[in-house]
Amino acid sequence: GRAIGFALAALVVGFVLSFAIFKLSLPIVATIVSANLASYLSLWIAYHGWPELGKVEAIYGLAARIPVAILMFVAMAANWGTHYELGPPGFPEMSLVSKWFLIGLLPQLSLWIAFTVIVGSLFGGLTLLFQKRQQVSESASQGSAAKGLGAHP
Repeated sequence: GRAIGFALAALVVGFVLSFAIFKLSLPIVATIVSANLASYLSLWIAYHGWPELGKVEAIYGLAARIPVAILMFVAMAANWGTHYELGPPGFPEMSLVSKWFLIGLLPQLSLWIAFTVIVGSLFGGLTLLFQKRQQVSESASQGSAAKGLGAHP
């Protein structure tokens, strides 16, 4: 229950902070940076629900997202014309490295890792909950069967 509760709290905090950041109508670069920084708070909350799982998810998130960040840099440098190169509407022209940092590296190492930890914690907690319920149910039915066997010669 703890992992589920912390994951749900992380989702709520993430949505509330994102809503507040977008309502502030900051310049697009400030909005991007703020939203990515806010995702770390959500990640931190979810992580504390089940630290052992959170650590594995964070490491997995890094392993999955670092290659994407590198691919985004290559796509931007080579002008492949993919979604990896596009910033949000109103995104200003800037150098390759600045653009990559803001819409490539930063989101991959914050938003997407937070998503991995939060969703992984939620489903990990639900899996453990159902697994424990199944074990209790199986133990109870085995106990009943053993009592039934003992009553007959």
